[in-house]
Amino acid sequence: MKFEYKFAKQKGEGFISGGDVDIEKMSDEYNMYGKDGWELVSVMGTNRSHGETNLVIAVFKRELR
Repeated sequence: MKFEYKFAKQKGEGFISGGDVDIEKMSDEYNMYGKDGWELVSVMGTNRSHGETNLVIAVFKRELR
């Protein structure tokens, strides 16, 4: 079996409140990938100072067609 991989990133926004991620946008994007055959295999966050979210990076895979 062979796979291909897709990386998706969501940027944390907001200066005062910290790095908030738009969960609705993320959900819509990830559901679109799922409908296209992509499986979510990993999610990792990267931080900037004081633990604020900088990026959320998701890894998807699907079998090569």
